Amino acid sequence: MTPESGPGRLNVFQRAMLQWNDLHPYHAVDVLRFRGRPEVDRLRGVIARRLSLQGLASLRIDRAAGTFHYDGPPLPVEIHEVAAGADPAGTLNVEIERQLEKRFDIADRFLPFRFFVLVEEGSFLLGTTYFHPVADGESVARLLRDLATDYVTGRSVEAPRALELHPPRHDRMLASGSGVAARKVLALPSEIRAQKQSYRPPLRDPENLCNRVRVTQWPADALPRLTGTARAWGVTLHDLLLAIALRALAPLAPGRHHELRRRNVTLGTIVNVRRDHGIDSGRTFGLFLGSFAVSHGVPEGIALGQLAAEVHRQTSAVKRSRLYLATPLELRLACRLAAWSPTPDRRTFYYRNYPLVGGITNMNINALWPDDGTRPLDYLRAVSTGPVAPLVLAVITFGDRMHCGLIWRPAVFTPEDVDLVSAGLSRQVAELEPGP
Repeated sequence: MTPESGPGRLNVFQRAMLQWNDLHPYHAVDVLRFRGRPEVDRLRGVIARRLSLQGLASLRIDRAAGTFHYDGPPLPVEIHEVAAGADPAGTLNVEIERQLEKRFDIADRFLPFRFFVLVEEGSFLLGTTYFHPVADGESVARLLRDLATDYVTGRSVEAPRALELHPPRHDRMLASGSGVAARKVLALPSEIRAQKQSYRPPLRDPENLCNRVRVTQWPADALPRLTGTARAWGVTLHDLLLAIALRALAPLAPGRHHELRRRNVTLGTIVNVRRDHGIDSGRTFGLFLGSFAVSHGVPEGIALGQLAAEVHRQTSAVKRSRLYLATPLELRLACRLAAWSPTPDRRTFYYRNYPLVGGITNMNINALWPDDGTRPLDYLRAVSTGPVAPLVLAVITFGDRMHCGLIWRPAVFTPEDVDLVSAGLSRQVAELEPGP
């Protein structure tokens, strides 16, 4: 049983996400695919027991005090059963959209997780919707690994590993002689220039922050193609994915080459900062993220190899200086400025001041979940776009497969735009040399 502790202090990323949640629900949805048919009652019991044993079954957030506290008796677990119909994939997308649009009631104690089940031919999907300000993808993936092991093995875990649920605010470590803040100040002029050169996709309805979802599975040989190409070109897999995303998103900005200033396609990307802060990922549950952006003109006809090399130069400079650790400084300023703005201006604050065409979050679940015989068939993921990025690519590596969730704001992009992006992603992956 997790020892009682807390409350914890909300870090800057959590405060920002809570502010975004004021404008529109800010969640994430992770989906596991299991063999066979679901035993829903047993599954509900497994989930309730796991959450209770690890102290995650009841949460209070006090925004005025800047605290959160996992305490109180466990709250009941509900599993929504979804009828798959003739199109299970389409039904899944619709259900994920519904989950992203449905609020958690955070005014009192609440369970920051919701669950749904969707039955397919010979398998079923277990979806977990979580309130994103409480945890990032790694924490939830580790929780789902334990939950899936409980369900598959049928074992009753009496003494799970203890979780630190109220960790220190690691976003305050910038002052500890790292020099990150100073390097960030020195980098500001070039970052401001990049923002001024970044294309803004037209915003048709500033009040519409709704999300639409399309979860796709790339071909079976996508992973070896991508990893083999990245290795051959001397870039990281994430660099290559960024380059592919830049080329896929560039057609959504058809008039930018005629603009005097805003010609670049700019993508935000998320960084897991656990290693930088020495956080024990296996024992700590929470939200530990940073971010940075890459920006490029993406001229028509540019070779993917050249673009990947130029992206690599940008990301390498950020990593050398660890500028992503300065994200709390940016978010603290953004939160204060947004809080001073009236609600209509708050909805477009990031659009006006931090123009992005999209963002990418990339997770390798294999690094967190060894194949011990209890792994499910698949792992899928989708995240809210929030007010920052009008389109998000949520890329997942699980086993030997890769999935890409495309989440977009219909106030900015149309389904036809997303068709174009999806086709561009798939075509570029297919054109890579087959892996070994």
